[in-house]
Amino acid sequence: MMLIMFGSPKKQSRQKSSGAMTRELFRSLGFRIECVESLGFHGNKKDFLGFIDDIAFCDGHMIGLQSCLQNDLEVHRRKFADLVAKKEIITEWMKCCDLWLVWWTEKEKKWHPQFEILTTHKNTMNLSTKLFIVK
Repeated sequence: MMLIMFGSPKKQSRQKSSGAMTRELFRSLGFRIECVESLGFHGNKKDFLGFIDDIAFCDGHMIGLQSCLQNDLEVHRRKFADLVAKKEIITEWMKCCDLWLVWWTEKEKKWHPQFEILTTHKNTMNLSTKLFIVK
């Protein structure tokens, strides 16, 4: 027997995901940003190279980004450390491109970004300056 229900479900207010907030922030600062995580067969998300959610481009530079909320920060730091320790393919990315961890904290009903630069190259430090002045 099949049960069919009619009517619309109650709309719930949804907060934007950390990835959506990061893409919105970077676009507002003039970056071109593309989501590179994929959705697996069973609906699970798979990060590019095991860690990267988005890639941001600006002035000929590429930055791999991992976004999360503050309560998931330590999980992502451990994941990054494990990938590096196992010499996964992400280490090849780190030789030529930047890798940043972006996390979001909520204060007074507003979301605020914070950044941790995991790897950087001299020629992209001026790009990071643009982000650290964001309030």
